[in-house]
Amino acid sequence: MPKCFFTGIEIQMEDAYLLDCGAAKRALRNLKLRVAAVERIVSQLSPKDEVEAYDRKSKTTKVRAERRLVCATVAGALSASYPESPLFVAWPKFAERRPPVFPELAAVAGAAKKAGQEARPTEADDAAPQ
Repeated sequence: MPKCFFTGIEIQMEDAYLLDCGAAKRALRNLKLRVAAVERIVSQLSPKDEVEAYDRKSKTTKVRAERRLVCATVAGALSASYPESPLFVAWPKFAERRPPVFPELAAVAGAAKKAGQEARPTEADDAAPQ
């Protein structure tokens, strides 16, 4: 009676399995191709470019580092190389989840914004009898 290679338990021939080497090697080759595709995407899109931006206050051109952007069509096509996890995120979602550069200023601005919203009258306030 044959034994399981990993556990050593005796098994029936009807319950025995063996590795399909051809299928395993094809799967390994496909995974390597997918890894290479994702590596190419990362190498092309992860560096930051130096972009010139005009500053209205100082009336000068400044250089700043910016991430590389792609359109929705390109993002969808490149995402097909790794469908298990989203490789791209829309800019509004990215900006939403990104921590602020100066958290103390964001907290002050957020408090001022909330206070401004509370102080503004609404249509319901105008319609309510006084």
